[in-house]
Amino acid sequence: MHEASVVLTIHPPALTRGAVRVEISQLTAVILQRLLKEDPMVALPNEQLKLYLNGVGMDFPDPLQLRALIKQLREDMRLVGVDNPVLQVGGGLMLNRHVKVICDEEDGPDLLDVIYTGLMPPQRH
Repeated sequence: MHEASVVLTIHPPALTRGAVRVEISQLTAVILQRLLKEDPMVALPNEQLKLYLNGVGMDFPDPLQLRALIKQLREDMRLVGVDNPVLQVGGGLMLNRHVKVICDEEDGPDLLDVIYTGLMPPQRH
């Protein structure tokens, strides 16, 4: 049986599977997109993630914010049928090996996208 993949879009940030679409934060989408460039079960050190986020004009979350962000991502991904997508390991994050996420945008957001997203109120459906 073939399991459907979850599609990640970052303009605007969302996870989609079939008819289910879950809005996520821009920061979460950018972090998830960066993690998708690593092999599954290979940790991305927080320092590398911090440099990447700084490069796209975003701030790395403090430890409590990061924990809350990962918790929210787990809840959001559960809605599209993926359990426990991101693991926090000592000093980094990694994708769980069973996660089937496709990022349909290879390039990260540029600063104008980040500013534009920040100016637009989130759309509630």
